Amino acid sequence: MARIVMADDGISFDGRTAELGPLGGAEIAFASLAEALADRGHDVRVRNNCRQAISHRGVEWAPFAAGMPAAADLYIANRGHRLLALMPAARRHIFWIHNPASYLLKARYLRRLWLTKPCIVFSGAYHAATFPWWAPSDARIIIPYGIAGEFHG
Repeated sequence: MARIVMADDGISFDGRTAELGPLGGAEIAFASLAEALADRGHDVRVRNNCRQAISHRGVEWAPFAAGMPAAADLYIANRGHRLLALMPAARRHIFWIHNPASYLLKARYLRRLWLTKPCIVFSGAYHAATFPWWAPSDARIIIPYGIAGEFHG
C-alpha cells in the first residue's frame, strides 16, 4: 500500500461534488483517480480548495489550510504549477496536465519544472506533442481519460 497525496488548486470540490451536481471534466477525472487508487488499497489524501475535511469512498479530502502531509510515496500535482514544490519529501512526483502544454513554456513554469523534474502525464499523443522534447521532465506518460460506464454505448 502506497501513501499518495494529490493536490489541485482550482475550484472548490470534493469527492461528493459530482454526486450533487455538475462538475468539470478535469475535476471528475481527478476525483475518479483518487477513488480508483483508494479502491486498490492505497492511502489517498487530497489537498485542494474544498470547504471542509471529509472522508469519501476511501479518500481523505481536506483544504490546503489543513496542511500537507509530511511525506508520500507518490505526489500528484494536478494542473497548477504552484503545486509542484509542495511535497519535496515525496519519493515520486507527477504533474498531471489537461490542456495543451504550450502554456508551460513560460519562464515561471519552466523554472518550477526544472527544479522538481516531475513525470508529466498527458491524455493522448497529440497532447504530449504540445510539450517540446527539450522541456524539463523526469518522464512523459500518456494515460487516456477513463470513461464512466454510463457513457459507453
